[in-house]
Amino acid sequence: MIPPIYHDTDISRIPKEITAVTEFWQYQPKGIGIIGRSGKGKTRATIALLHRMHEEKRNTYYITATDLALNSANQFADNPATKSIAQNILQLCRSACVLLLDDLGKNRMTDRAESELYDLLEYRTSRRLPIIWTSNSDARGLLAMFSADRGDAIVRRLAEFSQIVKIA
Repeated sequence: MIPPIYHDTDISRIPKEITAVTEFWQYQPKGIGIIGRSGKGKTRATIALLHRMHEEKRNTYYITATDLALNSANQFADNPATKSIAQNILQLCRSACVLLLDDLGKNRMTDRAESELYDLLEYRTSRRLPIIWTSNSDARGLLAMFSADRGDAIVRRLAEFSQIVKIA
């Protein structure tokens, strides 16, 4: 599921403040959140981490926040094939030993997608399953993108269950 462009990443070109965290992270309930401007290597570094976890025989899954939103809607599609694919993808997000949620906050989420994100975070954190995530937005920016009803809970879970790295 990882886009081919990321397969040949040269880790030496990624800022040290990111790789210092991702290269030494060991499997544990607390994941990693990397916040910073576009083009700083967040996705490449976290995908390298995902590859390492896979090599350690851990079940991993990569999804963008946009794809999570799309599959949140598609799980209710009229087309049985579309519905089944979306339900399977959402189940993979829940069950993976390590989940990489890329580009969180890139766009405003629908109520359905936001609800699915909240449920996913609740499911994984309560079962001590780590989430690795990236975002261009800090907590304040993410809060502005989510509803008042769930925004605080989503951002709190991300902060509480992640080592957050901010890059300039």
